[in-house]
Amino acid sequence: MSKSKIRVALAGACGRMGNRILSLALKDPRFQVVAGVEFPGSPQVGRFLEGIQAPVVADIREILPKADVIIDFSTKGAALKNAPLVAKGNRALVMGTTGFSAREAAKLRLIGKKIPVVFSPNMSRGMNVLFKLLAEAAHVLADYDIEIVEAHHNQKKDSPSGTALRLAEIAAENSGRSSRDFVYGRQGLV
Repeated sequence: MSKSKIRVALAGACGRMGNRILSLALKDPRFQVVAGVEFPGSPQVGRFLEGIQAPVVADIREILPKADVIIDFSTKGAALKNAPLVAKGNRALVMGTTGFSAREAAKLRLIGKKIPVVFSPNMSRGMNVLFKLLAEAAHVLADYDIEIVEAHHNQKKDSPSGTALRLAEIAAENSGRSSRDFVYGRQGLV
């Protein structure tokens, strides 16, 4: 008996990460991409995702019944609207969108009590190993100053990145500091 494919919808489907995830999902026989979600007014809405007959819609509620999991690499505002709708639709959620305040992140974590959620600013295995190693190093070296320096492509929207912020949070949590101790060189949408 063959196992059915996991039906995936991509929020932020036409962005840089959305295109990369689409490319990978199309190559993986375990997944079937059923739809994309883009912002209202996007020229992609009403079209199909590149190379497949999966519609691009502006309202995530249109495609929830067709998906098993929503992968969201959209914008902060869209993700904050999408997550409660995904929970109401009783679908799983993978979220790589970043830039949330502590209060917004806490609300998103509460959704994880209702549905399966993977919520991380970086999905790379190497970064997640670094998160763990940093926790130990920050604990052992609690009296040292910690500096995080990052470089990105020229189209990176947020600064510091969600990954850099998560690194700072881990360092603070494990060295007796808090986010009040953070000093930024650049911050916001730059």
